[in-house]
Amino acid sequence: MHPPHTEGIFPVVLADTNRLLGEGLKLILNDLGNEFSIIDQQSGLFNLRASLEDYSSKIILAELFSGDSLGITELQNFISEYPKAKVVVYSVSKEKEHVLETLKYGAVGYLSKGAEISTVIEALRTVSRGYYYIDPWLAQFLVKEIQQLHGKINDKEHFSIQIADPCPELLTKREMEIIRLLTEGQSNKSIGEVLHISEKTVKNHVSKMLAKLKLVDRTQIVLKAIKSGWVAL
Repeated sequence: MHPPHTEGIFPVVLADTNRLLGEGLKLILNDLGNEFSIIDQQSGLFNLRASLEDYSSKIILAELFSGDSLGITELQNFISEYPKAKVVVYSVSKEKEHVLETLKYGAVGYLSKGAEISTVIEALRTVSRGYYYIDPWLAQFLVKEIQQLHGKINDKEHFSIQIADPCPELLTKREMEIIRLLTEGQSNKSIGEVLHISEKTVKNHVSKMLAKLKLVDRTQIVLKAIKSGWVAL
């Protein structure tokens, strides 16, 4: 049986055959203090289910391979059995169908295999607070995917996102302008050039928006703006 969940320490379980990864992560997470603790490692989601342990309210770092339909099925079955588990998938695949399938079936995060350890830690912190985490490289891809679903992209035309419904009163007009440009995939530097403000000023605005919206990165700002209807597709 696993040790009880100590207050302040979030339990993490690995679904991966790489034992060295588990040992390495244990050492790194221990250096963070009382944040995370790896309590178990199995060779895959199937073995986690077979172990008869209770994986509810835990973070599961699960490796899935590109084109692995069995892995997707196991992900679906695992989340069906443990709907409160926070499954973060990591994979070598950057194929949009694979990414979208994992999110469709309930994963709360997606990481590129080989991601920097700082990225892994950021993902753990994000999902432990109840948010979704997606590698930053996916932000532009997700926007384009949504655009395509709405018939706004073709081979001859670039997409453009405009402000739609009014945003909550806590955001300023300038912040909404920045959100529009973030959603178009613009960098801080290019946003500054468009709005005739410094890159530092853009960073300050983004930091203020993260605090106001209780989000952790610019990718989440983009996703929230789309989901909340703050931009017209």
